[in-house]
Amino acid sequence: MIVKRLFLSVTLVLAGLLLASCGGSSPAWPDTKDGTRILGVDFGKKVPSLIAFSRMFETTNGPTRDLFVMFPDGTHEKRLTNNIADDDYPAFSPNGFALAFVSNRPGPGWGNHDVYRLDSPGKISQLTSYNWEFDSSATDWAPGYITAAQHNTLIMAPFDVIRLQTISPIGKWEQTVQTGFIANYDPCVSRDGKMVAFCARPNCPGEDDPGCMGTLQLFLLKKGETTPVQLTDFGGDPLDPILIRHPAFDFAQTRIVFQTTYWGDNWDIGYIRLGDGTAPELYRLTDDPADDVEPCFDPSGLWIAFATNRDGNFEIYKTWDPYNPLGMPAPAEPTVRLTYTAQDEANPDWSPLY
Repeated sequence: MIVKRLFLSVTLVLAGLLLASCGGSSPAWPDTKDGTRILGVDFGKKVPSLIAFSRMFETTNGPTRDLFVMFPDGTHEKRLTNNIADDDYPAFSPNGFALAFVSNRPGPGWGNHDVYRLDSPGKISQLTSYNWEFDSSATDWAPGYITAAQHNTLIMAPFDVIRLQTISPIGKWEQTVQTGFIANYDPCVSRDGKMVAFCARPNCPGEDDPGCMGTLQLFLLKKGETTPVQLTDFGGDPLDPILIRHPAFDFAQTRIVFQTTYWGDNWDIGYIRLGDGTAPELYRLTDDPADDVEPCFDPSGLWIAFATNRDGNFEIYKTWDPYNPLGMPAPAEPTVRLTYTAQDEANPDWSPLY
């Protein structure tokens, strides 16, 4: 059984992780004659930072995704994977020289989704090996460990049973983070690895209530603490719940951005600030009849990349934060489209500065 009691200690889990060496410890790639080599790819010019994302393709095996990276202005796009499997949820290592991702590549557990690490298109290693009843969904990478959500595909109930897992960057160990909830969506970690944020239903503490539904809330679990702190207090009827998904910390660890249905039936992007001791204030960043999803901050904290179907299919955009802590005025074009394809793009992640 996944979670039986509240208040199980996570101290050993997170403390042990933070003692590990910085994840993604690949040496800096040497400069090429005209550019920089990152993730085993020569970009032909100096790399400021990169946005990784997945793109969907129709194949004889059905729809699958592959991983791509591009410059923050949408140029210098490079393909990293080209596989019949489904590669998704890319997450940069803290130094930006490796990616964690989820894939159902052929192997002992063919069909289920495991966590992989990509150092270059020719160097991809498998970090987990679940048996067929478990799937990974969503990853994030902090110093010393990678987080993933592990979904039990055998539970036949009107809710998901999803536990948070922590994995070493070389796949040597794996541990469960006890949160007190049975469904823990989309874990993300702060840059220093001392905070894990995730989404859960607070009225679903155990597996003995198969009818448990309701609003998703945002929670924060700090290193050394055993009980997550609830950061949002959305209302919503159990039959018409408010949802929140895909949280992500900014690089300064002062804000968490996410997608939510708080403002209507479609998904919009918002964030909260952390650390002032009061109830977090909710800031709205997008207001569009389309769905804006899967946001992430750039290293400066001024831009947020996200996926949206406001042009028909899902593309990657970036938008300016008008509430940015620096008080910087918005540019002439505060929302910029970065990809232009007939396929769906998803799950952007922004690297640190190189």
